[in-house]
Amino acid sequence: GDVPYGDGGNLIANNSVRGKVPSPRTTRGLYDLGGEKLPPLPGTAEEVKSVADIVGARSIVLVGQKATESGFRSQPLEKFRILHMAVHGISSSVAPERAALVLARGANDDDDGLLQAREISELNLAAELVTLSACDTGAGRLVGQEGIVNLVRAFLFAGARSVVASLWAADDVFTTSLMKRFYANLAKGTDRGVALQKAKLGLIEQFGDQAVPFFWAGFTMVGDGSRQIRFSE
Repeated sequence: GDVPYGDGGNLIANNSVRGKVPSPRTTRGLYDLGGEKLPPLPGTAEEVKSVADIVGARSIVLVGQKATESGFRSQPLEKFRILHMAVHGISSSVAPERAALVLARGANDDDDGLLQAREISELNLAAELVTLSACDTGAGRLVGQEGIVNLVRAFLFAGARSVVASLWAADDVFTTSLMKRFYANLAKGTDRGVALQKAKLGLIEQFGDQAVPFFWAGFTMVGDGSRQIRFSE
């Protein structure tokens, strides 16, 4: 998380239109790549660090200039039981295999900073849970009997057992609160699906009428949601 989108830290920021003012509420993605400037996501720094605190000392956190595509790929991904990505997401209805998570790009990196669905599907994962805390990661295109082609399917192909993703835009502030609650519930031994449900109910309880469904209903879980995840192992 906390990718440096505004200072040339990734490909899209370098090629973006200058002078565009972000919307009052920052969301975590684009639907199709049109050259828009990506605003920073200040809530993601707190989010990933909070998740790491809950999960435990064995967590590896990549934030800021370390949150590069090359840095992610260099990790022993097959050994991680949880992957949490709090970044901008790009969903493509035209070329769903090019849907991507937008990470940073180091000055000397060969990677372009776009972790695309076609690249993700070739990873070797054994994760119990992948959380895509970004916009439109559950959206895609219906392709015959293959179903919906999107980032979720790519992570399942790579070996993930369950994936949390959003069907539409993800508000930066409410998503941070939702994810902190989700992992706190998991830490208590709650099943994955129930943990996400309780996180949504917790938002409604705390924020009342302000917690409209747009802020939480888009996050769904695909795959096995019936099991616990033990963080202490």
